[in-house]
Amino acid sequence: MIYLCRHGQTFANTSGRLQGRNDTPLTEVGRRQSESTANFLNRQALEAIFASPLKRVSAITARLSTSWISLPELVELDFGRASGEFSEGARERWGLVTDRSDTRFFTQRWPDGESYQDLSRRLEDVVCKLSLLTGNGAVIAHQTVVAVLATKLIGLPIEDYQSFKISNDEYLELEGDKIERLQIVGAD
Repeated sequence: MIYLCRHGQTFANTSGRLQGRNDTPLTEVGRRQSESTANFLNRQALEAIFASPLKRVSAITARLSTSWISLPELVELDFGRASGEFSEGARERWGLVTDRSDTRFFTQRWPDGESYQDLSRRLEDVVCKLSLLTGNGAVIAHQTVVAVLATKLIGLPIEDYQSFKISNDEYLELEGDKIERLQIVGAD
């Protein structure tokens, strides 16, 4: 079983901004969500935990009762110069394709940033690490990373990533080719 978890709510999340690799502080709700996520993971029998090195994830890893491995591959999609902007309308402002049925949506890079395809390639090493586990594992990362990683783990095309976007108080549970979205208890 693999658990894919997201960091707690940040001020950028509440204001609808593209966070990318910027590290905005957690809200009070985000601190409670981080504590609940850590408590949830501490109750699982996990062979390995892989985590993004960004500070908003460290609010969870600091509370873990077991060791974890920081993987730079797990940082959020790099939105480049669009980082910090309001997400609504950002693709249009930068002249990027907005239609998800157009394959360029996934291959166009944000200005001085990455594309979804770049992120997918970056996550291949994480998929390999997870496939080598003989027991349960967990990943603590970011919304886009979790969603793209989920598609890769169950063998779906990247175009399906939207189906696996989770809120800050949810996680994905993967077992074989089955995937379930669940709520973290006490993470309101």
